[in-house]
Amino acid sequence: DAVAAATVREDQYFESVGALGFFVAALFFFLAFWKSRHDMKKGGLAWVKPLILLGFALVFFFGGGEEISWGQRIFNIATPEEINAVNDQGEITIHNLDIGGIE
Repeated sequence: DAVAAATVREDQYFESVGALGFFVAALFFFLAFWKSRHDMKKGGLAWVKPLILLGFALVFFFGGGEEISWGQRIFNIATPEEINAVNDQGEITIHNLDIGGIE
């Protein structure tokens, strides 16, 4: 933990590249959804592909937001006390919540 804390700090290279990757993936999936949305009118199961693409876009956008703590340090937003009490890193994120001892 000490080595990781000394070499990989919050919002540095790896976290920023990871977040950028998530957001780029979300953009590409959203563009693919936008291009294929006319398939929803074809009938049958043609509506499945656009919805899956939109789902992936939302998942990757969510991942990017979580990676940068939803801009908390970028916009200097304080963590609400209710979240701070159950979040292992004191951030506005879901992936660091410690609810009922489950990590």
